[in-house]
Amino acid sequence: MTGHRDLERGASALVGAGARTVVITRGAHGAILRGEARADVSGVPTRVVSTIGAGDVLTGTLLAALAGAEFSPAAVAEALPAAVEAGARACEHWAALE
Repeated sequence: MTGHRDLERGASALVGAGARTVVITRGAHGAILRGEARADVSGVPTRVVSTIGAGDVLTGTLLAALAGAEFSPAAVAEALPAAVEAGARACEHWAALE
């Protein structure tokens, strides 16, 4: 999206372009949060069946936390571990359907 291969530089570019909150997923290695809040979350060991839907589950978990906290960026930092966990668990089923 930014042309940067380095996650920190890419996140900085998005924040510099006006994003208040940037979450970059790193697949099996977790996710990072930059912007008005900051967090680094390690990946969760999982038995991968399919990665389809994992990003949707992670994003949905974060959006639910945001909506429940009047869109405070701190809510994203607080919810990121649960979101990474939920995304990992979604990988244990075919297309996150089970």
